[in-house]
Amino acid sequence: MLPVYVIHVSKGYDERARSIRTQLEANSLDFEFVLEHDCDALSPEFITAHFAEKMSAIQPATSCAAKHIEAWKKMESRTETWFLVLEDDIFLHKEFRATLNEIIYEAQAKGLDQRPLLISLENSGLRFVPSAEIKKDTFLYPALETRCTGAYLINRAAAMAYLKRVSEEKMDQTIDWWMGAMARQQCVAIFWAHPTIAEQGSHSGVFASAIDHKPKGVFRRISWNIQRIYKMYFRRR
Repeated sequence: MLPVYVIHVSKGYDERARSIRTQLEANSLDFEFVLEHDCDALSPEFITAHFAEKMSAIQPATSCAAKHIEAWKKMESRTETWFLVLEDDIFLHKEFRATLNEIIYEAQAKGLDQRPLLISLENSGLRFVPSAEIKKDTFLYPALETRCTGAYLINRAAAMAYLKRVSEEKMDQTIDWWMGAMARQQCVAIFWAHPTIAEQGSHSGVFASAIDHKPKGVFRRISWNIQRIYKMYFRRR
């Protein structure tokens, strides 16, 4: 069984909850909403214990990061090797489950799972593996940063490494930048999946962003799709 944790705000995001629930049920994936640490429930004690500098304020970015930390804590008592973490605005591609299985198989066959490992599954930021690096029948490519935190596969060792670091040094920048810093320090290996198999609705314009107030709407969706097609097929950098 693959445990799935969905980062979700407990009030006011019912449309997102319905969307992700429908998708996960269609993929026969059991999941748990991570509801702890909404902005209005963030305690000063939790913030002091886990965050520093600009992340020590009560704000959506800190709440989101706190929910990811909570997801890692939930993994601590589990015996499984792999975990899937999704944010509630994610849209899974049609071949999501089949490709995810191939990704796990490749990681295990190459021994990548013998170290702390995070695999970015999404196209957030419209960032893709450069065309020149793509190899036949290869899904995983090393990177030194994430592509946001909307959809990632993580092994237990990486979750424990993140928990250890956040308890010792605290998170002082947005969670995706913080994860990238750990990759560059060779604490947790990051790989990008190609092809990508998930897309955040708050990036594509399906949902309004809860973090930086990007609007939803037809114009943003059209703009996003034009940029996605261009960067996927004509300018992969």
